[in-house]
Amino acid sequence: MVATACTSSGSSLFGDSKTKEESKESNISFVVLEKHRNGVCDYGVCVANYDEGTQKLYLCMKGETYSYCLDEIQDQYHILVKNNKVTLARVWGEFIPVVVEKDKTPCEKHPVYNDDYRSFTFKSILKDSNVTTSGFYFFVYNGMFLNGLCNAGNQVYEDGRYFFSKKDFDPEYDYSDIDKGYISAGLALFDSSSDFYRKDKAGEYRYAVVISYYEDDYLILRIENGQIYRFPVNIMNIQAKAEVKRGKPVGALQLSNRRWIPVFLHQGYGQYYSMSELLLTTHDTYNLRDFNNLMFYSDFMLEVGITTSYQPVDYFFYKWEKTK
Repeated sequence: MVATACTSSGSSLFGDSKTKEESKESNISFVVLEKHRNGVCDYGVCVANYDEGTQKLYLCMKGETYSYCLDEIQDQYHILVKNNKVTLARVWGEFIPVVVEKDKTPCEKHPVYNDDYRSFTFKSILKDSNVTTSGFYFFVYNGMFLNGLCNAGNQVYEDGRYFFSKKDFDPEYDYSDIDKGYISAGLALFDSSSDFYRKDKAGEYRYAVVISYYEDDYLILRIENGQIYRFPVNIMNIQAKAEVKRGKPVGALQLSNRRWIPVFLHQGYGQYYSMSELLLTTHDTYNLRDFNNLMFYSDFMLEVGITTSYQPVDYFFYKWEKTK
């Protein structure tokens, strides 16, 4: 019963279609578990399901199931519980079931991260409990963007949404023609359509063709398989934001969940290149290898025909304009 109760009811669909937060199938929340001194956060995904037959609420996260009988819960929250609008919050080292209140403070549509003081308020739903805690929107949406979950991340950032269906976590796809941006080779260690493979003492090398461009205050990554990632420049570190808006080309790095995040590429000493962050805490969250083989990068670009077909910008990037 517990396993069934903890299965999300959302189906996996490609595209950027969004469910309504009020829908009962929007029963998934992205929970900040712990904030470390270096700014890195640990996250968990909580799935809520209310069983009408047993009148129990099930909250599942990180392989653990927390269940609560309806008569343990304050009457004022019964409607939210039955609609799966409940999550877990960590208070004094323990997880408690809570409802979520959004910030009502007026705010510009795309706030700069260090001026974004919006916060969620979490209130315990249990009888004889008045525990309340809070958490900034930034930690939720930054964690989503760091995991390449742009569809959901942008909804938190723009609208303060907290509950999602499974399809809200799917990437956006676009197969239409494009005539702008910069082409690069994104380090794709976990999934690539190319047979290209190299290895040296730094590690393995697989790549995917990536197009990046800046448009309407968003940095957009378009991966060779049609996936689209939209990152608001106002959530990036100050220097990265300025460089992207000035037109600096941006590369990409694939994560173990097969999603992508933006990185800057730098030519290093000898035949090596390195990567640096645009999204806050990227460097402390992931292993941005400092000694990547520049020759392997060049070999891939030549093998897939980029070198001979497009105008070079520098060692890494080519304009999306074919040579005549």
